[in-house]
Amino acid sequence: MPGSEAASSLRGGSVRQATREFAADVRSLLEPSKHVERPIHVASVVFNLLQSCMGVGILSLAATFQYSGLVGGIVVMLLSGLFSFYTMKLLAVSMVVSGTESFEALGQYCFGRAGQITVQFTLIASSFLALICFLVPLKHYIFDVLRHLLSASAFESFTDHSGSPNLCLGILLALVILPLSMMRRIDSLWFTSLLGFVIQLYFTFMSLGMYAERAHEPLEQRICSEIHSHNIHNETDATAVAAGFQAVPSLAASFIKASGLGATAPALDHPTADLLWLGSDFASYCQTASIIACSFCCQVSVFPIYRELRHIDTVKKSVSKLTSAASIAMGIATVVYITAASSGYLMFRDITDQASSILACYDPSDPAVIICYFGMSCVLMFAFPVMLLSLRYCVATFFYSHETLSEGPLKLHVHVLITLGIIGAVTGVALCVDKLTSVIAIGGGIVIPFFGYVLPVVLYIRVMRMHGNEEERTRLLDQRLDHGEGGIDGAEEAGENVQYISELAHAPLTFGYAVGTIGAVVWLLCIYGSIQMAM
Repeated sequence: MPGSEAASSLRGGSVRQATREFAADVRSLLEPSKHVERPIHVASVVFNLLQSCMGVGILSLAATFQYSGLVGGIVVMLLSGLFSFYTMKLLAVSMVVSGTESFEALGQYCFGRAGQITVQFTLIASSFLALICFLVPLKHYIFDVLRHLLSASAFESFTDHSGSPNLCLGILLALVILPLSMMRRIDSLWFTSLLGFVIQLYFTFMSLGMYAERAHEPLEQRICSEIHSHNIHNETDATAVAAGFQAVPSLAASFIKASGLGATAPALDHPTADLLWLGSDFASYCQTASIIACSFCCQVSVFPIYRELRHIDTVKKSVSKLTSAASIAMGIATVVYITAASSGYLMFRDITDQASSILACYDPSDPAVIICYFGMSCVLMFAFPVMLLSLRYCVATFFYSHETLSEGPLKLHVHVLITLGIIGAVTGVALCVDKLTSVIAIGGGIVIPFFGYVLPVVLYIRVMRMHGNEEERTRLLDQRLDHGEGGIDGAEEAGENVQYISELAHAPLTFGYAVGTIGAVVWLLCIYGSIQMAM
């Protein structure tokens, strides 16, 4: 069946088919007029939605259980997954009823030029922030992989010849990220999205397996590798400084104190506390919400997916595929998140929030762990082009009208220039940043939840209120019927589309107001939680 290429990959034997499809997409990059639309299966949509939300944020989820408790964290994850699904569904309904196919066009439809500008800058801020958060960990992960794979002499030679995390990032950008980012369609990336999801599963099963293997061990034997190494380095550095100032012991003590070496007792490198089932601190729940809510945000990918679906399916089929894929993706993400976070927290308990990530707690000399580091590097590389698709379209709306963009793909030179401009700007920041600072943490807590949980509901309510007047609704629907509703629809299909749209437009707004209220509360909690973590 032509429409099941993505599903057939799971049954085996379709890697060759995926390769042919990818080659066809590469050819269409150079000659857009020769692009041939092919059916899009629900499975490919699921993988792309999973890749949009399931980045290396999964490595921070174990710490949320230390904030809110095991039961509290699971409840927040379940609610976040459900709420994220509903906001995606509201976006789909908003696009259908308004006749728009992009976030920017929907904002303009609802609030005019001011709405379009608001959406544009919100999307640019959140996407730019996300892309930076992909590249900064990526350069350190791949550098650490080389550190453990190469012999000591080979790695020393590499660093002596200008080898650095930034050099590693530049190589990956040129060889992997840039070619993938040039793809015009999000469906072209379904195979890399599938690989990214498989890597997430690998980490989840690795974490679960390590806990099962070491569950019987006393807590003091569950050493966090990162904290333990940090303690050893501090002790070694302090000893070396003291030896260097043997003639002037007082000066050695002053230098050690000023530099922070040995100023405090070594950090606890193993768990000591009992399991926390339910948190009692309001601020801790806010911190949990700020991390988990961002881990479920993939609403930005709804628009390119819907645009591609509408080129080959009717409105009703497009919405059905999108909502089905969204429900499956959020269900899978929730199960994977809960499993990975629970196993990590059960293993390291109260020190999960002391390490940079739960992965850093595991011993990198273990081959399974170093494979996971390499895998997470791939996840970041594969997530980058998925996020860049929506950002590229948003930038294009500054130069072209929505009508022009809906007529066909951008010319090759425009497509390449916008893509290079975005990658250049993001890379420039990533090369100068070694750690994701508190400013980025606060920005993530403010921008991303607003974009994912508040703005979609505001736009939905506005669209439905605009169609609340019977005469206005009839006029708008008749106008869309006269224009044939776009996509592949003929006159008969267009009539069915309008009937379906009319049914959606009659939906009561009570549910929308309820979701909007919850979204606003979640956003405020995320802001407060992000500020608490940054302090």
